[in-house]
Amino acid sequence: MICSGNFRGRNLFRLLACLSMALMTTACMKTFVCRSSCFDVQGKEDITKAVVRLEKSIAHDPQNPKNADAYRQLAVLHAHYKNPAPNYRRSLMMFEKCLTLDPEAWNDAEMLYLKGLVAAMDDADRNRMRLAHQVEQLTRNNNRLKKANTKMVAENQELQEAMEKLKLLELMMEEKRRSLK
Repeated sequence: MICSGNFRGRNLFRLLACLSMALMTTACMKTFVCRSSCFDVQGKEDITKAVVRLEKSIAHDPQNPKNADAYRQLAVLHAHYKNPAPNYRRSLMMFEKCLTLDPEAWNDAEMLYLKGLVAAMDDADRNRMRLAHQVEQLTRNNNRLKKANTKMVAENQELQEAMEKLKLLELMMEEKRRSLK
């Protein structure tokens, strides 16, 4: 039985060594941070309510670093696809505020990716608005030119009719001259 005690001691030592290695390995691993998701809102009213709630929560102390997550949630909600009136400029401002309050957020790839997407959407939205303004101006100019064209066509037709009458008058006068000779 002496052999079994020695055997038990070695196994216990191996077990403790394995457990300590497992603990050291998990301690060095990057931990996953589970944040509340802003994508789980159900409808347009929920987005509006969530925005109002978050705005109220940060209104008391906007510079508090604890509000960084609220700013991140606001940024996502302002650019949410179910938002009835998305505001990409405001979303970018919220991302900037979050990055200012939480310097660790610069290491968050998801945050930087979302910020980049919102910046691209903001550029696209500004281009869309600029193009809509140009379309409006061009439509007004087109309508003005159509009216001017219609007026000129009518004037041209009147002038052609007057020229035809003058030609007829000239022919009639020529015939009278011949008949008088």
